[in-house]
Amino acid sequence: MIINYKEPYWIKYEWDLNEHKDHQYVTEFNKSESEKISNLFHQLEYSINIEFKLDKDLESDNIFCIFGKPGKNFEKVGEIDFDKNLIDDYRTEGLYLGTGNPGTEVPEHRYHGSVDIDNLLFVEDITDIETIKKIYKTDINNLNKIDEYNKVIFNYDFNTVNNQGIIYDNSKNTYFVEKVPTEFIK
Repeated sequence: MIINYKEPYWIKYEWDLNEHKDHQYVTEFNKSESEKISNLFHQLEYSINIEFKLDKDLESDNIFCIFGKPGKNFEKVGEIDFDKNLIDDYRTEGLYLGTGNPGTEVPEHRYHGSVDIDNLLFVEDITDIETIKKIYKTDINNLNKIDEYNKVIFNYDFNTVNNQGIIYDNSKNTYFVEKVPTEFIK
């Protein structure tokens, strides 16, 4: 799937599918910000695997992020605010795809880009590359049969998209990917 320039996606919410017939309908009214997603990079051990292609014909800033977690530490003039732990400012944000910090007031810190993304996998408490390869290579229909299944926080193949453009999570969780609303992009 191609993420277009200044049309980023985010992983920010946990979706509640309990009240929907056959768990098939997802709306903006049945999701909440996820503490697990907010704290992704605040674990002792984790692995992230991303499969993507860059194409020089796709529009991008000179410097851009394939994925990012924006923070609020840096002022426009480059001063650092150390009112609290530097990394804590990143806890309240989701994970963005195709940008690093789309809502910042500083244009050179937005890092928009186009990318052709095929897979994104996040696993907690596992850093062994062979285990990550095993999870990655397992067919999504058989993921729940492997021992490491409960360690998979999210797994997207970007092939399972609903009519609202929501990319489904192939893990046991419901951290779907959705396009960032335009009001959050500058």
